[in-house]
Amino acid sequence: MTKLGCWNIRGLNNPLKQKEVLSFIRVNCVSLFGVVEAKIRPENMVCTTARCFPAGWQFAHNLVSFPVARIIVGWDPSLLSVSIISCSDQLITLSVEVIADHKSLFVSVVYGLNLARERFSLWNNLRSLFPVIGSSAWTLMGDFNVVRSPIERLMSLLLLTLIVAWRILICKICLLKGIGTLGLKKGGVLGLIKVGLIYRVLVNDIWLNFFRDAEVVGHSPGISDHCPLVLSVVHKRFKAVPFRFYNFWMNNGGFKDLLIQSRKSDVVGNPMERLSLKLKGLKPLLKAFHKEHYNNLSGRVNGARENLAKILGLCFKFPADLFLHDLEKDLVQQFYSLSNTEESYKRQKSRVNWLALGDRNTKFFSPEDGCP
Repeated sequence: MTKLGCWNIRGLNNPLKQKEVLSFIRVNCVSLFGVVEAKIRPENMVCTTARCFPAGWQFAHNLVSFPVARIIVGWDPSLLSVSIISCSDQLITLSVEVIADHKSLFVSVVYGLNLARERFSLWNNLRSLFPVIGSSAWTLMGDFNVVRSPIERLMSLLLLTLIVAWRILICKICLLKGIGTLGLKKGGVLGLIKVGLIYRVLVNDIWLNFFRDAEVVGHSPGISDHCPLVLSVVHKRFKAVPFRFYNFWMNNGGFKDLLIQSRKSDVVGNPMERLSLKLKGLKPLLKAFHKEHYNNLSGRVNGARENLAKILGLCFKFPADLFLHDLEKDLVQQFYSLSNTEESYKRQKSRVNWLALGDRNTKFFSPEDGCP
């Protein structure tokens, strides 16, 4: 599992906040972490990142585009291979490859500026990025400083034109969707409490196809007034299912024809090579045969049982209907056949499990005085 995180810390110069960022990364086992609104000057960059990121981590920042670094992104190079795609005053986009399973994705860490006119450059950067990386798995996380609807911000004035423009960009142009928890931002002006959901994680459809089990968790804001978010990416590894020959196949009338078809296939080589190649070619045919006739065997047995129960109910209701009685006989025969096949399957599978697990020939199972 790979975890990506982001936190608006509201200034990273405080040693206590540096300590809290480091503790959050370690406790949540985050592999890549973005700190937004960091406000780090060039002369303090090295010592600050050394205190807030674990030893050996690499980092990127946007000092090039701004007098102070508003965005700092750190990552573990032993787990992730990262390269910078673009960097601006409100956005850092990275190409990330998970070293363990070579999964590639794009991560953009966002910090939208407070004024609406200043955020137009951020929207333009996203528009220019979409043709380049929009066809790959892409996630945006951070503080967008804008809500998606009026109900996401309380005790604050909103311009609906800004909300509509942002929704058109995110949903229509970049085809991005929200996932999981939203980050809470709280503050106060003149004694009034302002609450807004301006901190979020967005992903595109390609991301959802690749990482279906991804989830976002919002944590307590702690010493900040913004909730940190952690995006967990689950990497499923599918094991190849070994080939097994099931005895009940031989009771099917089409099994013999399948063997004849495989036997007549043209292969070149000595007799042993020809036999080996024919058996190898028979495996996919048997797998397709099993899928066609015996896929979801337990479900077919339950379905046959339900169909038989329905017909029996109709037979009691219309005892003089000969068609229903003939249909009942066919369904009984079908149910018997499927039930016997399921029993044969489970019996053979239990033997396979016993051979795989065994009793390890221990004294507990085979005491010396009980053995012949």
